[in-house]
Amino acid sequence: MSIFNRIKAIQYLNTDNTEQYRPIVRIFYEQHLKFSSYLSFQEVYQLLRNSEYWRRFELLEYTEKNLETDLKMLVEWGDLEVIQDNTKATSYEDYQKKKYRYKASEILIDIERMLIATEKRAGTIRGGLEKQVADRILEELAKIANNHLTNPEEVYYIWRDLMRRHDQLRNDTSDYLSLINAESTEKLLRSESFIPYKGQFVSYLDGFVAHIAEKRTLIQKRLREMPTWHIDYTIQAVVDFERKFPQFLISQEEYDVGAAKGARIAEWNALKSWFIEEDGRESGFSFLIKQTRGAISKVLRIAQQIGEKAYQYKSRKNDYLQIARWFYDAKNLDECHMIASYMFGTQEARHVFALPKTGANPYQTVWENDPYEIELRKTTRAGRARKRSQTVNEDPMKEFALLNEHQKNEELKREYLELITTDRIIRIRDITVAHPMVREAILDMVGRATVSSNGNGITEEGRRFKMRFLSNELEYLRCPDGTLTMGDIEIQFMEEAE
Repeated sequence: MSIFNRIKAIQYLNTDNTEQYRPIVRIFYEQHLKFSSYLSFQEVYQLLRNSEYWRRFELLEYTEKNLETDLKMLVEWGDLEVIQDNTKATSYEDYQKKKYRYKASEILIDIERMLIATEKRAGTIRGGLEKQVADRILEELAKIANNHLTNPEEVYYIWRDLMRRHDQLRNDTSDYLSLINAESTEKLLRSESFIPYKGQFVSYLDGFVAHIAEKRTLIQKRLREMPTWHIDYTIQAVVDFERKFPQFLISQEEYDVGAAKGARIAEWNALKSWFIEEDGRESGFSFLIKQTRGAISKVLRIAQQIGEKAYQYKSRKNDYLQIARWFYDAKNLDECHMIASYMFGTQEARHVFALPKTGANPYQTVWENDPYEIELRKTTRAGRARKRSQTVNEDPMKEFALLNEHQKNEELKREYLELITTDRIIRIRDITVAHPMVREAILDMVGRATVSSNGNGITEEGRRFKMRFLSNELEYLRCPDGTLTMGDIEIQFMEEAE
């Protein structure tokens, strides 16, 4: 079945006679569960009359002729399969009613199973954050890593359980987080009735994050230590079992070994990429943790907002009395000052004001400038100094000198960067001592790459580069004027400046 083809089997769900088709289809599905698959026309009609749906059909004045028409349409759409009834009939009318037997098709069974699951899920929470799924995945990986597995059937069922656990983890967490981020859920979170359950809800999310983060390291270790030849052997065993198992040969002329092996390799790669970041792409696990922590922050933020809103209408009398007791019980004036500073903050804070940089060097720090004095004036209207317009005198020679100095500094910075660059790569861990210009240039590139979603950036000179973290360790960038603690960063230039 191509993804571009129409599915005729679902037409019974959205037609003018849907209220007739759905009860008939549901009867066929229920009989399928009872292992009574093939039904004659008369059996269908009798089951329909004895069902809870018949009252609705009576209002429609439903007859056997209507049922015959509906069954023909369901057969035409592929919802029912029909076979010839070979039992003997005593009359022509009996022959007309018994000449065919009907059975629910495979696609109809899947559709009804999906609809029933949807009906049961209505009004309930879909998905969840089950911590034990990570434990089960770890157990299945340990079984697959066992080199003594030789039975293809045993290997197949271990592989199937592993992939089902992975699908369960992905689907359940995705459904649950989608529900949390839904607008209807946010309205519920903002209600005061949710406040008593806030702690329990946050503990549920936080416990899941802590547990799965702990298991992630073990799962990653298992995945990385799995030899390629062992995975190839496992996949081949799974494919060999599928090729011999009758379930996979139903309605298939030939089992495509290449396609089956490709599908199993894709499953394994999807499992690895969900737990391990590859080629700089964010893993599904990292995204899950980020979303879960975001949900925790969201719940706490909403709870705080509700509390503050309710607190606005609460009497502050008892609070003021408690503050008064603190001041009354203070031993001296200094302790009163301390209490006041805790309650109301510093009353007379000293503010620092610095003039704009005057030198041409943009990397010159404040403490490298000469000190200066500022004349304090009254802030009253009468004490303000009169503003005078002044002309701007341009000095071409001075501007040329500043430009020349700037170009020299840029050339010097470029030379310093070349000294620490190897094969277009700068690694913080490999730098012994760097010039302050290098430090400023590296921080500028880190800032440009941080605001990018993929870690790429462009320097002021037009050089393209990519930044990535080599590890979670901290490195020290030592300069003559101090040491900067930063991440274990690698910067790779993609191309030279034009």
